[in-house]
Amino acid sequence: MITIKSSSKSREEIQKFWHELSGNWEGYCWIDNQERPEIFENRELGNYPCTDNHFIYEACLCQQGKSIEIKQVDDTWLVSEVSWQENDIKDEDIKVYRMAKDENRKLRFAEIWEEEPDPNCDDFPVFKLKKHIFTGFEK
Repeated sequence: MITIKSSSKSREEIQKFWHELSGNWEGYCWIDNQERPEIFENRELGNYPCTDNHFIYEACLCQQGKSIEIKQVDDTWLVSEVSWQENDIKDEDIKVYRMAKDENRKLRFAEIWEEEPDPNCDDFPVFKLKKHIFTGFEK
């Protein structure tokens, strides 16, 4: 079963959240003043990557059965934490996208669709995209 936890965090809260992430991660962290994101390939995240004058603009991280996406909006960081079991995501759920600023690196996202009635379709059930889940880099 896929579980999704969404929250918003202040600058202090996002720093604390980053420091509490343990283990090896795969993904990227893009700082507002950097030309390219920092890449993590099965390694620890280390210290919070920002100074007082800079901030995480976007980050996508994953490890076995867990994905974290961080997006900065105004003075808040939106955090989405997703957990899943191996059989929750199938090969046909995976879509691959080229990473901006790095044509050789490709990102894997699972697309989670759910059927629900749609008032625009006479309340017939239609599939609607519920979540993109970062699942790592294409190997």
